Amino acid sequence: MGDLLWGTPAIRAINKAFPEVSIDLLLQPRWNDLFSGNPYVRQLIPYHSKWYRQLLGLPKLLQFKYDHVLVFHANKNISRILPWLRTSFVWSHQNTNILPSLSENQIIQTNKPVHGILRRIAMLGKIKVPEDGTHMDIF
Repeated sequence: MGDLLWGTPAIRAINKAFPEVSIDLLLQPRWNDLFSGNPYVRQLIPYHSKWYRQLLGLPKLLQFKYDHVLVFHANKNISRILPWLRTSFVWSHQNTNILPSLSENQIIQTNKPVHGILRRIAMLGKIKVPEDGTHMDIF
């Protein structure tokens, strides 16, 4: 739950910088209530850790071409989905051991240990979005 909420300052900043864009979240269905009613998010796309359940979600993901994909929290299960996404740009703040399909220049490095919110905000520089504070949003 914390990893999801730590992404809300970045989601808000993207929406404020580019109000015309649509933001979709790929998340486990048990966390949908955290984002229900969030005015910055267009749709919630269910994500399941089991590979055979991930196949069921692919048609929904393939409906859209994304300008940018920001991976706020990654694991080996999500790395199976990344190659299927229709996008040109993927960034993460986590290392390539977790996301082996990403190159070093797609990983936003921090030189010292920082809070997860600040790591997600650091990713915004890649899409030219100014930060909008670090407070989390729950609607």
